[in-house]
Amino acid sequence: MSRKITRRFHTQVRALARTVISGSIVALLVAATLLAVTTSSPLLTATAFADTADAPVSPTENVVSQDTATIEIGAGHVDMGPKFVNGSWELMVRDDTGAQPVWRNIDNVVFKVPDVAKIHVPNDPKYSFIGAPEAWVIPQTEMAGVPWLGWNTQDPQVSQQVNGGVNLVFGGHQGPGQFTLFLQAGNFADPQLLATSTKKTAQSIFVEPNTHTHGNWVFTKPGVHLIKIGAEATLKDGKKVHSSHVLRFAVGGDEELVHKAIQEKWTFTNDPGSATAEQGKGHTSGKGGTADTQSASPSSPENSHALRYVLIGSVVVAVIAVLFIVANSKKRSRIRREELRGEEDTNTAHDSAKDGVHSADAPLVKDSSNDC
Repeated sequence: MSRKITRRFHTQVRALARTVISGSIVALLVAATLLAVTTSSPLLTATAFADTADAPVSPTENVVSQDTATIEIGAGHVDMGPKFVNGSWELMVRDDTGAQPVWRNIDNVVFKVPDVAKIHVPNDPKYSFIGAPEAWVIPQTEMAGVPWLGWNTQDPQVSQQVNGGVNLVFGGHQGPGQFTLFLQAGNFADPQLLATSTKKTAQSIFVEPNTHTHGNWVFTKPGVHLIKIGAEATLKDGKKVHSSHVLRFAVGGDEELVHKAIQEKWTFTNDPGSATAEQGKGHTSGKGGTADTQSASPSSPENSHALRYVLIGSVVVAVIAVLFIVANSKKRSRIRREELRGEEDTNTAHDSAKDGVHSADAPLVKDSSNDC
């Protein structure tokens, strides 16, 4: 009976061990596949999640004078967004690249997008809207040596006074090639197109108050690029406010592009202007958006950490499974040795008993002394 129970136990243990090993192998394969996908596609790596900053915007942050000389921003965190300046609604740039954040007039800023931002677009139909196999990208997550441009509605007065939210209005693109702005909630989520130069109508992005988002700014050709952006809202007192400016980008390695971008004039003839009439059709950014468009925690680092944890966890599980099997094998060997030893002892005792019986039954040796 005990031998049957032992065999049944061993069978169950072996089945469990096979399940654990199979699960570990599958987990390792999945993790390796995920790691291969993220490392082989720079665009996916750079566009993991939108970002929402926890740090509030202070009402006392400095506003740089409008007549300040134009500056070049080639790296670091920058947001565009509406701000009340002396009671006036203005779309500005919040420059967070220095020791203290400052608000700048958009017309005084040129964003330098160097060749380090050039990537190969994934050969995937869901990225076909980009329109080129290569592109220069200001990514959704921060990348060294490239501006990290987003947008926010975190000015305290804006958050307090707007009724509902803010519409950022894409008013057109002027420059070589194609421009695209999109979000992507994760490596396996479809990209969410926010604005594209292939459309000749205004495209609006609805932004909830007190939110902060980053997207992917994609340029298919180097050169000077101008993008007209407006910010519209209805205040709680019913007043409608609007401010629009032109963002300037020097894309590529040519050092003369920054100077050219400063001098470039907005001459786009098919300026769609305000997108108020199409607000209901616009995209959403911020806490009120859909799963693909609302702000989320930055995750290019989190994604890589998650994959690392999957790999480490899989290895740990596999090691535990191997140790478990080795320990169980040793235990089985010990039990088997004890069983064999028990069988040997039983056989020895049995043989001894048989020998005893034979001795008792054997005839007595005749005493030769009686014959004398």
